[in-house]
Amino acid sequence: MYDAFFCEPQRPDFVINFDFTDAVLCPDKDKISFDTSDKSVVMMQKSYRCYYKNRVGGGYYALSEQMIGSSQIDVSLDRSIKDKLWTRIILNTIGIESLAIQKGAVVFHSSFIEKEGRAVLFTGPCSIGKSTQAELWHQHRGTPIINGDKTYLYLEQGTVYASGLPFSGSSGICKNKAMPLDYMVKLEKAAVNEIQELSAKEAFFAVMNSCYVPYGFVAQSSEIVAIIAESSRICRLSCLPDVSAVETLEKFMQKENEK
Repeated sequence: MYDAFFCEPQRPDFVINFDFTDAVLCPDKDKISFDTSDKSVVMMQKSYRCYYKNRVGGGYYALSEQMIGSSQIDVSLDRSIKDKLWTRIILNTIGIESLAIQKGAVVFHSSFIEKEGRAVLFTGPCSIGKSTQAELWHQHRGTPIINGDKTYLYLEQGTVYASGLPFSGSSGICKNKAMPLDYMVKLEKAAVNEIQELSAKEAFFAVMNSCYVPYGFVAQSSEIVAIIAESSRICRLSCLPDVSAVETLEKFMQKENEK
């Protein structure tokens, strides 16, 4: 599933060095800035350290460190996982969310479909129906699903673009395609289908709440999100989990395009 993301050698934006270590990978608990079930982050004066947790058995399996302002990242992997190494582990340790922000982009939590050469993103909290709506469009309108879980959003000459990523969540769908963003759709569950455009403030929070914002990058993320929200068409779709939701959104987009 990752083969489509390989490219010809070119000048890299970041250089990531991987090495195996016998040293114990464990942060000083008093210095942890941010802690989740997946990783512990330590912000130092001149560097950003991420300790990645092993969910099975506890402990940490990797440490990545980047000097502030540097394009080089050093990743130390616990030697005990060498025989169990797989692509997802490597991808997890590069910290794509923070790399994206450093390039003026964000990783966005959404299901991503391609409609007539443009991106439509379904977003909202977990279990709201993002994958369901993407699959409904695929089944009833033949629209390809580009990614079932994550989208890379960036600006190019004033236009917001959506790109696939080699991460897919439980859907297993991740294609290497990029295209201009047509609509961002914030989903809500409802007994009837209703749709409306979001205000500028609502649009900002709709984007911000669905972005992956690493600890220490809130200010940069907010600036990027503000530009993306201002440059995008964003609506709220309160809907049922059936083809009627497709029809409601389709009519809305057609009407907006005729203005």
